[in-house]
Amino acid sequence: MKKEESHTQKLFWPILWRSFFLQTSWNFAGMQNIGFAYSMAPALKKIWISSMDYKKALARHIRYFNTHPYFVTFILGGVVRLEEEVAAGKREASEVNRFKASYMGSLAAIGDSLFWAGIAPLASLLALLIALRGKLWAPCVAVGVFGIARFLIQFQGLRLGLRSHEELASEIQKMRFTEWAARFKEGSSFLAGVFLAMLGSHPDLRLNPQANLFSFFLFPLVAALFSFCLRRGLNPWQLIVLLWVVFTVGAFSEGILPR
Repeated sequence: MKKEESHTQKLFWPILWRSFFLQTSWNFAGMQNIGFAYSMAPALKKIWISSMDYKKALARHIRYFNTHPYFVTFILGGVVRLEEEVAAGKREASEVNRFKASYMGSLAAIGDSLFWAGIAPLASLLALLIALRGKLWAPCVAVGVFGIARFLIQFQGLRLGLRSHEELASEIQKMRFTEWAARFKEGSSFLAGVFLAMLGSHPDLRLNPQANLFSFFLFPLVAALFSFCLRRGLNPWQLIVLLWVVFTVGAFSEGILPR
């Protein structure tokens, strides 16, 4: 068991590193197939000693493959484990392709919802608020938030795939990606609505660089509060009163209203 864990640990970082380049050889015929095979190559070289066996295993992964690029590591980790079992005679090679096909569509949908409709808009809006404070490093915030989220997903995905390939579906469900995506979308949508409404009423809107921390985080806090209240089942009048209180406090903190 210790030998198997050591073997997997040595493969972890090379596979993870290569997974970041999944789409560099994207093509219309096989989509991400070349990138997937490239990511699998370090593991296949360790698993299949014979050069002929290695080429056959690599050829299995040149077939059509397409999923969300940041969720591919869930599949990569599981496929590494399956290839080890195929080499040990415990499984048929056809099961590897069935495993890939069973996960790539669902993970693509989860990834699109979480990243493109959730994390990306939220990170962009956060960077926009910082930019309105006159900070030149605002774009770095958007890139940093998005990049950290991507790395954590790919890291955890490969770890779970290698550790729990047979229960991968239940492990993914435990991470509640769909719920997190909904929260991110609610927060970013509400934040965008508030921001656009303020721009519509005040086209020359500028945030004060000397503003306190409360005013800076006012809009993200309101978005999170609004989402929480919706889940608690507050009625519209309660939400209106709550928002009025929050914005009144924020206006006093900014000196917009007389003290």
